This record gives sequence, structure tokens and C-alpha cells, in this order.
Amino acid sequence: MVPNDVKGISESMHMRVLLMELGQSDREKKQHMERLIQLFRSLPEMETELLCHENSTLADFAQRAGMSCLIWPESAPGKLMTYLKLHWKMRSHNRILLSFDQESLDLALRLAERKKHIKLVYSTLNPTPPRLKKSMEHFHRIDAVVTGSETAAKALADDGFAEAVLHVAGNGQEPDPKRRARRTPKDSKIVFVCSDSLEPRRGYECLIRALPSLYQFTDMPSWELRIAGGGSQFENLLALAKELAADGRLAILGPDNCADILRDGDILIAPAEVNEGSGLAVKEGWAGGLAVLCSDIPLHLELVNDGSNGRCFRSADPGHLAELMHTLALDKKLRDKLSRGGKKSLAAHSEQIMLQKYLEVFQQISAQAN
Repeated sequence: MVPNDVKGISESMHMRVLLMELGQSDREKKQHMERLIQLFRSLPEMETELLCHENSTLADFAQRAGMSCLIWPESAPGKLMTYLKLHWKMRSHNRILLSFDQESLDLALRLAERKKHIKLVYSTLNPTPPRLKKSMEHFHRIDAVVTGSETAAKALADDGFAEAVLHVAGNGQEPDPKRRARRTPKDSKIVFVCSDSLEPRRGYECLIRALPSLYQFTDMPSWELRIAGGGSQFENLLALAKELAADGRLAILGPDNCADILRDGDILIAPAEVNEGSGLAVKEGWAGGLAVLCSDIPLHLELVNDGSNGRCFRSADPGHLAELMHTLALDKKLRDKLSRGGKKSLAAHSEQIMLQKYLEVFQQISAQAN
């Protein structure tokens, strides 16, 4: 259900939005896009169209949701501009182009340069500025950039974007109603879990290097580490764990196992060493009622108050990470405190708040056009 304050924003205008994806999606962006589309569909005032390549996130969602979608073959990009111009001759001209990647933003810029009535919104969870083609480096034509965090917005401002066009909407997250579906009260094993892509600078090497220290704590309870994710570092991490003799209590599962390991976990570890995305791992831990242990990168510190809704270890410091894993494994009261704090913090990152932020941006840029 859409809250009344959100309805008030949307009812003040009839919005026509073309959602565009011509590049690739990682797990966080895919989740963000799908939730946003679902929320848009809950508003009758939204006229939403989808434009994407085959096998993209938008194409997959449109098929499952029964939505109409313009799927453009990657082998025929040259005719796309002509098709869209003809398509819009038969329709109302006032619309918002919402691009989720740099490829679709390039196309949106070319369209907007020809049609002044088009407004551009670029949605990016990653703080890296768009690498536009040299002929398309017209950042002033982007009416709004919606980011996943204050950290991302600051990075974009440092790269030259005007603060007036930057907005923070986050990545909406709701509590998981199936928490601990497979754990029993008699199961005393401490389960550490991680859910992120296995790519460089995600902190997984640091995490693997922390594991041998856990074997040295004589009072450490029975424990296990489960990681859900896929990526280029999969084989390297397995080899490192074997080299350190730390693979006995380690399970690295595929990305499709994310929901299961979160529901079965006690402590979520977010070891990333670089600011990317909107802190999805931390929010997923909160949503699942887990105690969160994260690195102290700025993106995490934007979300986590150390000792209140999570604990923070020094980024890329295996020894400090091992110490806090040990502390949390022994202290159930602390885990419960962090879990409660995380649930309270999650309220500020709901899907409805994310929707309201986007609608406020749409309303603002639409008003500027009138």
C-alpha cells in the first residue's frame, strides 16, 4: 500500500516515465530496479514504459510481471534512435527518461538534446560518475542524479556534479518475515554469513585471513562461515582458505543462496574495502534480524553507529575482524542489542521512503519545465 503522503505527490501530476537499461546489472542494482518498478506500478498515475536489451533485468522483470517492454536487440543499436522518435510522434511528448546505466544514459542524452520537453534522471547506486562518450559529455543536460547513499552523492559532487541535481534515495529494504525458518532453539552453532559479489576489494581476502585466528580462541563456540555470491575471486578465495587450513568451516555457495543463508545466520559480516552501492549487505542483515559486523569504510559508517546497530572493524585488518567475530560469538546479549538497533535503523530505509524520494525528484524537475 502506498502511504497518503506519497499519493499526494503522485496525484498532483500524471507522470510518464521511460525506464531504460542497456547495460549490465549487478545484484544490488537488479534488486533496486525491480523494487522501484513494483512501487511505480502501485500508482495509477504512473505511465511506465520499459526499454532494454534482451536478457536484461528489465526484460526479465517485464516477462515475469506481464508488463509491456520494448526489447531491443544488441545487434541493431543504430536504428534505436529512429524507432523511438517515430514511437513518440504518436504519443504525448512530456516524459521523464530514467536511466539505470551509462549505456542508456548516452541514448537518453541524445534524445534530450533533440527534444527539450524530455527530462533526464540518472539512477546510480555506484558513486563512480558516468563515463559518457566524448561527444555526449553534457552533464548539464542531466536534470537529476539519484544516488544510493550520502557517500555516493559526495563522491559525485567532488567529481563536478552540481549539488542541486544530486538526490539520495537509497535502496529500499523491508524486514524479512521468514527469519530463522530453518534454525531450531537447540542449534547452538554460531553461523557467520556474507552476501556480496566475490570481486576484488570486497574484503573477502581479509575475512578468509581472519579465520585461522578463530581457531586460536579456546573459548570460541562451534561456528561456521557461509558466503553466498559469485564472481571472479571464487577460485582464489577457495585456494587461500585451503592454504591457510581455514576451509574446514567455510562454505561458499552461489548467489542464488543469499536468502537462505541470511535466514539461517546469526552474524552478518560486510567486509567491503571500497565504497560501492548503498550498503545493501548491511541493510539485508538488519532486515533479517542479524547482528551486523562491517568494515569502517565511509559508506558503512553512514549507516552503522558502532555498538548500537552494528560493530565496525578496521577495514582490511584481519586481526581486528577476528577479535570482533570472537566477541560477538560469545555475547548473545550484544548480538540481540545490535539486532534490535538494526531493525530500528531499517525504518529509515524502507521501500516507501525510496519511492517518495523518487517521486519528489520527478515532481521537482517537472515543475521546472512548466
